[in-house]
Amino acid sequence: MNNIKKNRLLDQVFKYWGIACTFLGLVLLAIFIGSILVDGIQRIDWDFITSLPSRKAERAGIYTALMGSVWILFFTTI
Repeated sequence: MNNIKKNRLLDQVFKYWGIACTFLGLVLLAIFIGSILVDGIQRIDWDFITSLPSRKAERAGIYTALMGSVWILFFTTI
């Protein structure tokens, strides 16, 4: 086997190895995101979105963090 054939074979092996690793990574990512959504979607309601941060977990919200993100996106867009 000369060098050209050997290099082409190595290129093909590397290509399929890269595709397999990418597919595995995407499958694991989908599993993790699905798990997070299944566990977390039950806890998100309107009060959680519109409440301010609190030391008590049952009253805590994300309003200030959400508005900060909206402002950053707004000024970045401008």
